[in-house]
Amino acid sequence: MLLLRRAPRYAPAPDLLFDNRGVHSSYFHFIANELVIYQAFTQQKDHFDFIDALLN
Repeated sequence: MLLLRRAPRYAPAPDLLFDNRGVHSSYFHFIANELVIYQAFTQQKDHFDFIDALLN
């Protein structure tokens, strides 16, 4: 019997990754959100202010 490892919880399910439109839209939303967060972080003059804004 072949035991398969479970995919990480944050990854889209394999059967949802590809559909009639190609790559599933939730994957694009995940990447877009990561890019927005990265862009907002790199544009800060003081990164500690950005972290404080996230925590408070």
